[in-house]
Amino acid sequence: MIHILKCGNPYFQEMWIGLKNFEIRKNDRDFQNEDILWLREMRDFKYTGRALKVLVWRVYPLGMDLLMPRVIAMTCVVLRRVQDYEHR
Repeated sequence: MIHILKCGNPYFQEMWIGLKNFEIRKNDRDFQNEDILWLREMRDFKYTGRALKVLVWRVYPLGMDLLMPRVIAMTCVVLRRVQDYEHR
């Protein structure tokens, strides 16, 4: 499945340059191993045009208690960096 998501800084920039290889999200979309994420960079509540196409390698549940229900960590592999994203 393909998911299009907003991503703010510094998190987007860290993945863009290769310092980060994971996403932590509420699992409100039933993320699965081998899903594709399009992470769209947001700055000042506007899209910048930059986007990352990433493969979800593994999904790990984190929210085992009432404080963080349905929160997951996803290890990701960057497949593509795009400077001028439009819905693809």
